[in-house]
Amino acid sequence: MRLKIAGTMLVVATLAFVLSNQNNAGDRPAEAGDRTSQDAAVLVADSGEPEGKSDPLDEVLRLRESLDGMKRRVASELRRSQGLFVVGTDIVIGGKPIGGMAPGGQTFRFPPQMSREEEEWIVLAGELRAENCVELLLNRISDHGHLHIVRRPVYQGYPAYYHLCKIGLPACQPALNRILLESDDMSIHLLTGVLQRCLGNSEARSRLVALKDKCETDEMRERVQKAIERCEAEPVHF
Repeated sequence: MRLKIAGTMLVVATLAFVLSNQNNAGDRPAEAGDRTSQDAAVLVADSGEPEGKSDPLDEVLRLRESLDGMKRRVASELRRSQGLFVVGTDIVIGGKPIGGMAPGGQTFRFPPQMSREEEEWIVLAGELRAENCVELLLNRISDHGHLHIVRRPVYQGYPAYYHLCKIGLPACQPALNRILLESDDMSIHLLTGVLQRCLGNSEARSRLVALKDKCETDEMRERVQKAIERCEAEPVHF
């Protein structure tokens, strides 16, 4: 028993001694412990090893995820503004959706003109180059929009058209597909303009000629012919 007590007292005394030394070291401004840390930092610097910097690729991926999230949000708001309920109903021709049905028996209502709020989302879609919003902008390609936007003059009267051109190549195939479906002359005119602006006039005409050969009805061929004539009459984009 006495040996156990003596051993315990020895352990306590040792701990007290260690703690006392640590406390004394803390009272001194720059003792061995601090010097040791400084020496270690110098060794790391001399070795050329990075000091725990984050990988630039991680930052790129984080920003890309953030950008993708913004594009999804813009598409969602455009669908809401156009009365669309679910993904798959993005294409609207003649006021009717193509490619999906409204869930729960809800009535589809496509506003005859874009609201000011919708135009703001269209502008943002163009600025973000949001390829997931192309079909939604095509729904409004011949809409004049509103005058309240600061940069309105550059739209030349058609904000969705202008921002489709900003999105660029991802808008080309959807625009080509719409030419077969749209009966409105101004819409066909502007759809052709998107192709001319993004592909160049000669390439746009070449694709339209190939499309005409694949048309299944006279009505479709007539629409594509109007687009071809636009390329021939107005090779310079307005």
